[in-house]
Amino acid sequence: MKQFFQILKYHKQPHILSLMFLGFVSGLPFLLVVSSLPIWLTQIGYSKTIIGWMFLTTIPYSTKFLWAPLIDQYQLPYLCDYFGQRRGWALCIQVFLFISIIGLGLSDPQNHIVLTVFFAFLVSFCAASQDIVLDAYRIERLKTHELGIGTSMSGIGFRLGMLVSGAGSLYLQSLFSWSFAYIAMAFIGLIGIITTLLVDEVQSQEISSEVEQHYKIKSKDFIAYLQGVLNSFMAIGRHAGWPLLILLIFFYKIGDSIPNAMSGPLFVDLEFSAIEIANASKTFGLLMMIFGGFCGGIVVSKVGLRNGLIIGGIVQILSPLMFLILSINGHNEFVFFVTVGIQSFSCGVGSTAFVAYLSGICRGGYTATQFAVLYSFSSMSRIILSSVSGYAADHVTWASFFAVTTLLSILFILVLKEFERAQSKIVETNSEV
Repeated sequence: MKQFFQILKYHKQPHILSLMFLGFVSGLPFLLVVSSLPIWLTQIGYSKTIIGWMFLTTIPYSTKFLWAPLIDQYQLPYLCDYFGQRRGWALCIQVFLFISIIGLGLSDPQNHIVLTVFFAFLVSFCAASQDIVLDAYRIERLKTHELGIGTSMSGIGFRLGMLVSGAGSLYLQSLFSWSFAYIAMAFIGLIGIITTLLVDEVQSQEISSEVEQHYKIKSKDFIAYLQGVLNSFMAIGRHAGWPLLILLIFFYKIGDSIPNAMSGPLFVDLEFSAIEIANASKTFGLLMMIFGGFCGGIVVSKVGLRNGLIIGGIVQILSPLMFLILSINGHNEFVFFVTVGIQSFSCGVGSTAFVAYLSGICRGGYTATQFAVLYSFSSMSRIILSSVSGYAADHVTWASFFAVTTLLSILFILVLKEFERAQSKIVETNSEV
């Protein structure tokens, strides 16, 4: 309620309102690759194996920290001189994003799948790069007391962008064609260019002496860039039982990533129309995901990080279980809506608990870097699981596929116990010394 009144207070301030539009264009491209494209490929007859491998085109989302220092430190000739560091980079990336989305829509995957793969990767790369710039702009533009409301406005815009690209592309495809839908999304994305031109550039905050000591950042210093990337991985290695931590991330994502990846092919196989998928999965599902995230925050605040993670993981197990029930029932609209609702709600709860847990274990130096790298491992786990799930789904029935997924989702509890045991041993050893 307090946050609602804050939104009413700040919504008329241009720099706060602009964050919602910038958040919108951040959320717009993602579902065009991970949701709409798999449905498109399923409709024209591609195997689940091919569709699964297409998720590899989203790798830039999980590796963007590799080139983030370049965008942060280096200036583009002319553009950055005229518009500033953040706006110059944003405009350049947004133009290429506009072109790549149109290219994806015109790529004709039925006859030129390699071209489709290229443009899908290009969309992901441009979108991930845009996220780097816009996140930096948001952080530097907001004052300390505006961070909460600014982040909320950006989050609202991001979800609206997902709604428009997820549901909107399916509605437009059912009325016209996939090419028209993608071209329309590209032009809607011009909101980002217009907003970037209208907002004011901000001066980058000075790097603190602590960060400078860790990364030894100097202007246009490529060695500093390489050192920053190296420090990102070294930060993870200092965690007790870090291989188990990576394994925990992997198994925790099973209950969420695999159903999300194979939802489009399953819905098409069960003969649900594009309108039915848009109404249930992209509209109702998004609302349930937001509600789940809200509930997940309450759960974590009440029971703590560890118990919140366990509860979130258990709730996520309901996702493949409901897909199992749907695959057995076939084309049943009631079961379809219930499945989408539970899957989206569990995704919201599990993701919130997961992010909170990762935030909690990042302590000491390199806190922000540790979280960024751990979250990148999480994204990479999603990509790997999504990629191999298509091959598995091609060789078994849908019921068998989701039954095995449900069982695998439970393993995260065992890995969590082993990870905590490894940490406790380190603590005991240090106390003895």
